[in-house]
Amino acid sequence: MKKFLALLLTLALLAGLTACKDTEAASTAQEQHTVTAPTNDATFVYQPDDPAATLPGGESVVLVTGPGGTESGEDAMLWQGIQTFANTYGYTADAQTAAGNTADEAEAALRAAAESGAKLVVCRGDTMGAALYRMQENYPDVHYLLFDSEPHSDDYSAYNTASLVHCVLFQEEQAGYLAGYAAVTDGYTTLGFIGAREGTGHCAVLHRLSAGRGGRCRAAGRVCHSADLVHRYL
Repeated sequence: MKKFLALLLTLALLAGLTACKDTEAASTAQEQHTVTAPTNDATFVYQPDDPAATLPGGESVVLVTGPGGTESGEDAMLWQGIQTFANTYGYTADAQTAAGNTADEAEAALRAAAESGAKLVVCRGDTMGAALYRMQENYPDVHYLLFDSEPHSDDYSAYNTASLVHCVLFQEEQAGYLAGYAAVTDGYTTLGFIGAREGTGHCAVLHRLSAGRGGRCRAAGRVCHSADLVHRYL
């Protein structure tokens, strides 16, 4: 589901960023919309709100990834979404791969994408967020779409999102709480958590995992000790 949401939000936000039509004043009456979500990502075809609207086209949309490229994982789904959008509306889809996993290498790839003439640069994750924090205002004609992070300093002590940067965030803490609650419901009170790195997203999952576990313990009249929750980072 997370991959499908990433693809869906990519297409929807790409259309919003590049469309050149005026928006009408919002109605005061609240409207109801029924949405049917496909169960197979491969069958999804993007349908714009106004099929008669013609987007300008001719611009370049660039996905910047880590050294793993677009072969697998979330970046592969983002790349699929960008290609679908570009093929539908006459844009050029391109990809830049960072040389390594550091913020410096991510910044170099982001700068290369911006300087290639891209109208929109798409990226994902905390490393890209740290890199974007440094250079997001250096290219005033380039828009950025950042998934699963926000522009932040290397030590996460400062956050700043420029007007041309648009962030798509996932609520990992909800999944963490439900996982902790469900585990205790099934009779488990000793839990383990392994995160890729000690970042804000993983810390949120761990915190809510503990909260969900504690909430279910209290509801069941049990005593859960903090020593029964073990966590490690790769």
